[in-house]
Amino acid sequence: MLLAKPVKSMLSKVLAGSPFSLEKQTPIIPIRHMKFDFEPEKLDHRFYMDAELASAYLHHYQSF
Repeated sequence: MLLAKPVKSMLSKVLAGSPFSLEKQTPIIPIRHMKFDFEPEKLDHRFYMDAELASAYLHHYQSF
């Protein structure tokens, strides 16, 4: 345990991405301004439930 914290700290610094810079930021359209043409009558409930279950399954087994 005494060795884990310094190693984790060192690896997090080495593997960290580049710091955020407004000059390098590309113009992004916020999702709230996009038009998705969503029709709730055509919602595929089976696909939605399968995606939710897959996400929960993946999240559960990533913790091991």
